[in-house]
Amino acid sequence: MLRLHDDVANRLSLASIRAHDLAGSSSDPQSRALARDIDDALAGTRDIVRMLDAQGDADSVDDKGFETCGKTASMDAFQLVDKHLHAGRTLLADHGVEGVITNSITAGTTVDRAQARLIGDLLDELVVNILRYGDRNGGYVLSVGCRGDDMTIALCDTVASPARHPRG
Repeated sequence: MLRLHDDVANRLSLASIRAHDLAGSSSDPQSRALARDIDDALAGTRDIVRMLDAQGDADSVDDKGFETCGKTASMDAFQLVDKHLHAGRTLLADHGVEGVITNSITAGTTVDRAQARLIGDLLDELVVNILRYGDRNGGYVLSVGCRGDDMTIALCDTVASPARHPRG
């Protein structure tokens, strides 16, 4: 359920950003209507996931299957993170947002596949959040590092003024 939320929410957030960019550069009322429709779909998706999540908590769902998924298989953490950071850097640059992204994970560091999915989803969400909520002229710094078994992901950006994002 959370993977579905993350995937749909990230895609709708990106579509919303693009639609608001089009609406801002166009006098076409359809562009503004499209942007509002996408924002409504995103809000509805979040409401449904909250409802399902609360229902799952009430039913005491056993999550052990998710926790053990992929524990036997590992993958290169540097390559995983670098792939997501490269895609994020490209997306941000395509929208005219400048900043710095660093990956200081040592090549050959491994992470299990279940954690890899979560790390990739988090990095993708951070990039979309920079686009959605950040000031495009304010810049950003996104850094990923690793020490032993701990991974640190740090993000610093400037939040856009309410005039840029009046939709909350």
